[in-house]
Amino acid sequence: MKNNWFNLLLFSLIVVCSFFSCRRDTPLENNINNNTVPVAIAGKDTIIVLPADSFALDGSESYDAEGSIGEYEWSKISGPSSFSITNSRSARAIAKNLVQGTYEFGLKVTDSAGLSAKDTITVRVVTPGTPCDMVNRSVIRARLEPLGMLSIGRIELLTAAANNKILFAGGFSYDIDGTGIPTRRIDIYDVSDHTWSTKDLPEYPTFRTDMGIASSGGKIFIAGGGFWGDDLYTNEVDIYNSSDNSWSKAGLSEGRTALTGVSSNNKVFFAGGSVDVYTASDRIDIYDASSNSWSTAQLSAKCRPVITVVGKKLWFAIPGTDKIDIYDPDSNTWTTQTVPTIIAGTLAVSLKSKVFFTGSRDINVYDTASNSWSVLTLSERKFLIPVGVSNDKIAFIGGMTSWFVYSTTIEIYDPFTNKWTISGMKADLYYSAIISHDNYIYIAGGFINQENNMLDRIYRFSL
Repeated sequence: MKNNWFNLLLFSLIVVCSFFSCRRDTPLENNINNNTVPVAIAGKDTIIVLPADSFALDGSESYDAEGSIGEYEWSKISGPSSFSITNSRSARAIAKNLVQGTYEFGLKVTDSAGLSAKDTITVRVVTPGTPCDMVNRSVIRARLEPLGMLSIGRIELLTAAANNKILFAGGFSYDIDGTGIPTRRIDIYDVSDHTWSTKDLPEYPTFRTDMGIASSGGKIFIAGGGFWGDDLYTNEVDIYNSSDNSWSKAGLSEGRTALTGVSSNNKVFFAGGSVDVYTASDRIDIYDASSNSWSTAQLSAKCRPVITVVGKKLWFAIPGTDKIDIYDPDSNTWTTQTVPTIIAGTLAVSLKSKVFFTGSRDINVYDTASNSWSVLTLSERKFLIPVGVSNDKIAFIGGMTSWFVYSTTIEIYDPFTNKWTISGMKADLYYSAIISHDNYIYIAGGFINQENNMLDRIYRFSL
């Protein structure tokens, strides 16, 4: 793969949670006196169906080439708080008192020379009604229609829509010597007359990448951002008015990058992010369009939250925890909900009365009507999965199946019939921008076919 270092660098900038199962860890530094480290084998990932609430953990296939395994140690890495492990120091242990959700258990083995290795296993606990048929899903054709071209081919774009305009902003491109650089370019697509225009954000004070973006009242807000190379993050907010193509400015309460934007009830929210390389933020900047004023609030943790709108309320899910901060704009009050499953994804989408927390193979679903949780499962193990919505169906587009190996499938879920279908793409697209608008899903830019070939194309399709 060309320029693999750039892929690694970009991947390091993405805030994700640890949800990789069967992850093997063999420390090279433990190889001494030509004695190789042992091999830890925690077993295969599995699904158990309630009311069964226990699972036999079996690490007996672990081995050591020169001697024998002297110690076994089982522990829980992530998952719901309800659990216990009996015989945790044995090759075979039992995980008990499990509840609905996804658990990751770790196995550490140590040989007679004191060298150690680790492996993990994922145990998913589901309700009897959870669909488990991941093989016999019907295949359809979702035709990706070429729509146009970006002015600069790039990856990691931001995108938002207001009225009949869609913005594709920022991202990374290449200069002439092949070095990845952030770009200030914004491409504006007019859905009504199918025309394009461009806008460049100011150079000063920093390159604008990893910004927050949100739309409200016919305006699109592009906030903050910065470049890891200079560790200088701006508080600048550029505001695009879709009615007359004009631009104005505002400012956040602090400069930061990797923040998340969302809007609700005539308000715009920019939450979390990082104020420097080492310091995350718990700040929320709130713009009220009715009073043309800014205020601040605070998350329960410093992070880049996963945000979605449920009715009028905003849900700020804290990745890697079981906490969701919920804001009611009508009463201007905050509450916190503890959910039964760890928030392991990086995206969230609301559809009718349900909220889907996505980003990994397991999708946590909250039903607001019944105040209950369930889990959906994609047909193959993936992470960093873009998602789009069209005609009340959800499309999980591509995604990474392993390190820098990408999927060509689109998995489509209909929440009203509880049915899955699968479509294919001729090529894998990754680090593309995805946006849903007027029952179409738009895909812009990105890499293609496992190579660092930056696309300048935009596609759309409907379900």
